[in-house]
Amino acid sequence: MKSKEDLEAEFLEYGQEHVFRHWSLLSSKEAEEFLDQLREIDLARCLKAWNQSQKVIPTQKDFDKAKSFDGTNPVSSDLSDYRKLGEEILASGSVAAFTVAGGQGTRLGHEGPKGTIRCTPISQKSLFHYFTENLLFHSEKYEHFFNWFIMTSKTNHSQTTKYFADENYFGYPPEKIHFFEQGMIPVFDKNGKFLLAKKNKLAMSPDGHGGSLEALKKAGIIKLMARENIKYLSYFQVDNPMVNCLDPTFVGLHSYYSSEMSSKAVKKVKPEEKVGTFVSENGKIKVIEYSDLPQEVAKEKDERGFLNHGLGSIAIHILSLSFMEKVLSQEDEQLPFHPAHKAVPCINNDGISISPTEPNGIKLETFIFDALPKAQNSLIFEVSREEEFAPIKNKTGDDSLNSSMQLQIKRACRWVDDSKIPRSTEKIEISPLYSPSFFEFNQKNQKLRDCLQIQQPTVFGENGPTVNF
Repeated sequence: MKSKEDLEAEFLEYGQEHVFRHWSLLSSKEAEEFLDQLREIDLARCLKAWNQSQKVIPTQKDFDKAKSFDGTNPVSSDLSDYRKLGEEILASGSVAAFTVAGGQGTRLGHEGPKGTIRCTPISQKSLFHYFTENLLFHSEKYEHFFNWFIMTSKTNHSQTTKYFADENYFGYPPEKIHFFEQGMIPVFDKNGKFLLAKKNKLAMSPDGHGGSLEALKKAGIIKLMARENIKYLSYFQVDNPMVNCLDPTFVGLHSYYSSEMSSKAVKKVKPEEKVGTFVSENGKIKVIEYSDLPQEVAKEKDERGFLNHGLGSIAIHILSLSFMEKVLSQEDEQLPFHPAHKAVPCINNDGISISPTEPNGIKLETFIFDALPKAQNSLIFEVSREEEFAPIKNKTGDDSLNSSMQLQIKRACRWVDDSKIPRSTEKIEISPLYSPSFFEFNQKNQKLRDCLQIQQPTVFGENGPTVNF
């Protein structure tokens, strides 16, 4: 264990000796807590991250158009062979689910982890509950329970694990759910110095969803996958309740084309939509953040009037285990850190707490999509946003809880109508225990009674319930 003197020498070497400025004012308990935190800091990694973030990388304006497989029709016969292959792979137990769930619901007016937000329009299931039922559907269909990896953060780890325990894991075997924490990195000031949250505490922030690979390794998940012959990881973020956690067609495409990392995309609704954009650069697929894509490039259209760069990333990927191992082994070519200028509460040089209204700190984060250019045979699977994308990112307006619920209702009504099931209501919810393969069943299937949840009218008429079976 490094002593205080060892740490002082190390932090001095890296130009961060100011963190000890208030040492003489600390109690023995505060001092020990501070040393414990400092022992966890990888200063070499921090320096490398800072240097990466300060590089001025000119935005490439001449991107090629990214090409995709068209899967917007979920029952397309053209995809049936891929679906069959994916089902065989799922049945073999070679796939695990992975949810990035480190966020809090504060911006949405919700106290607690974002995954505990009640997201469905009638039953009021939480996002975590929704995903669990989706996985229960696949577990029943393929006759085994899938491993589910959930990456939390320091802020919400204990709340998340307690929530699952209190809910008895929603009926999923707890030994198949693996919780682990996302990595953290110090927050810098504009001069590259660590900010102090308190006299004995560095200001810290999550290292981004790109840090999930390192976090998976640190938690022993990579070894677990190898041990249990899990070849593929189905990656999705916690804020989209219409995701299909284990899509057999997507799995089949990924495997058939020997892709190392595959991605789902939707057509952007407008050039400035706040999603990453898929482009091709030097024959490699990559994602450009909406804030980094020049407006003149974002607005370019082809002869049919469609956006040249109109494929938006919805943060759904499949990664091969061998690819993750390859990326993790490239210590000199880790995913780059991106700077985010934020207003960060901290203490000043005099030890006085301040809550700035203007950006004073730089948070560094990595993005999982930065792994795409490293991948061989990377492919994009274009899906219908009406089928698979209803994110909850904002408190009001687009991509809010309300807009997500409306999209869920529209999808459920469309599925019911396509199945020729009579209805007399505009508010329907289809349980995730059923929805991933709704089109595979007909209206006589008795599971509909359990899995359709319909908003009943205030007064029942003589015709009984609003949906007749």
